[in-house]
Amino acid sequence: MIHRFLHRPGRSLAAVLAVLCIFIASMGAVQASGGGSSKPKASPRSYNYVIKESGDVTYVKLNTMMMQVFGETGVSARIALGLDFETKSGDESKLVKALPRLQAKYTEFVTQRGGPAIKKGKLRLSFLRNNLQKITDRLIGEGVAEVLIREAIKL
Repeated sequence: MIHRFLHRPGRSLAAVLAVLCIFIASMGAVQASGGGSSKPKASPRSYNYVIKESGDVTYVKLNTMMMQVFGETGVSARIALGLDFETKSGDESKLVKALPRLQAKYTEFVTQRGGPAIKKGKLRLSFLRNNLQKITDRLIGEGVAEVLIREAIKL
């Protein structure tokens, strides 16, 4: 029977791929559970930002977001956007609590209304920053945090 099985390349390739998939899935389950250790790990979402203090000013560095800009005919561009926020010390907790909603609103804006951010193939950073600042002010209050564009790359 093994002799017959080995002479059918389609079945042997499928069997090898199935075994490989099972192996990879089991490795992912072990890593997701912390590799068998009893120490709980924080969710990856909790590492979405970094806080740095500098005197009476605090900077919150948000990880780079990958977004698509949709135009009339579908995806018109893809951009990588890295943001920092400047706040007064003590206001960072209000900003951090709002980060998931801010990211959702930023993504919604860029994907649905971000077309004017790209003119002649180049990013208009002032357009992006001004609109992201307006969104931030509406969600957490005017003057709580200033949006700083750390990186913006049209892919």
